[in-house]
Amino acid sequence: VKTMKQLVSAIFSVLPSIAAILLLLVLLFYIFAVMFTELFGDMNDEYEVSDTYFKNLWRTLFTLFQIMTFDGWGEIAIKTQKGNPLGATLIFLFLFITGLIVLNLIIAVICDAVSNAGEDVKEKIHGSFDEDDDEVDSEETMKLVRERMLGIEEQLDSLEQLQERNIHTLEYLARQLKQRKNAHSLTRPY
Repeated sequence: VKTMKQLVSAIFSVLPSIAAILLLLVLLFYIFAVMFTELFGDMNDEYEVSDTYFKNLWRTLFTLFQIMTFDGWGEIAIKTQKGNPLGATLIFLFLFITGLIVLNLIIAVICDAVSNAGEDVKEKIHGSFDEDDDEVDSEETMKLVRERMLGIEEQLDSLEQLQERNIHTLEYLARQLKQRKNAHSLTRPY
């Protein structure tokens, strides 16, 4: 529950950055929608590009959203290319800017926030946290550290026992090898 709380608070802390990126995305959508409606909206072709995809601003915005989500963008690009040689290039440019750059910016901002939240937790576990933290939070952290230390001590004890057994086994094998070597040298004629 505590980890989920930190994750949600990390996401809420980056909402202003995400809002700025989304505003940039809306601006890009509007610019490309006006451009596509003007370039392809009145095309007279047998592929029905203008009626199907770019008839008015709203239909163009929907088509651009479809392109951004990679849903059928290839078909739209091919039909537009047949009606206007610049069509596929502009669609690819829009797809590259929105689908690959802007949406990855949103993911990067969220990942950065989650990473920073993880660093805060690591700092608390390693003891470099502020004195202003809640008493309950520091008690929980200390309890977690104690539990981990006990687990590490148990693992060390079992490793020591294993090491002792290995040493005894090696000593036994060394004695056996020495006995075989001595027995072999006694039976071997010079």
